[in-house]
Amino acid sequence: MSFIIVFRYKVFWTIRKVFCFLHTRKKSFTIASDNGAVLQKNKQIKSKFENLVIKRRGGKVESKINNELSIKFDSLIHSTKRHIILIISPYHNSCFNINANFDKSYNYLNELEKNRNITVLDLKDFIENDDLFMNTTHLNYEGAIIFSKKIKELLTTMNIGHLAN
Repeated sequence: MSFIIVFRYKVFWTIRKVFCFLHTRKKSFTIASDNGAVLQKNKQIKSKFENLVIKRRGGKVESKINNELSIKFDSLIHSTKRHIILIISPYHNSCFNINANFDKSYNYLNELEKNRNITVLDLKDFIENDDLFMNTTHLNYEGAIIFSKKIKELLTTMNIGHLAN
């Protein structure tokens, strides 16, 4: 049996973009890069992180389901015998109360999981320690290591640990 694993991941950065990002913001150049991911090894300064949390809590977000993509994904689900694993990565707790239609998103995931070849691994609140976040929606290097180990553990428990190596 083969599997498709989907992560929530928005941006793939080139080395040049990372360099420019770090340089223009006077950030440390202590970063780790592995398989396309670029992670800051330094922990976020506590006061700056607290400002990010305040800013996040002050906003509202509304999730929207793209019907066209939903139809394409549904077609993929029904056209393959592969098992598809959707992994919801960790968010800081400041993100949970700002989504105006959080239930709609989770209803969609619950509907998807009714398919025999879909598994949703919901790890959105797996990490609670602020020191493991780069910002409210991304883990830092240390957090990513812990998250990766958890995914490997879950895949191994599901008897598909060979995918995590």
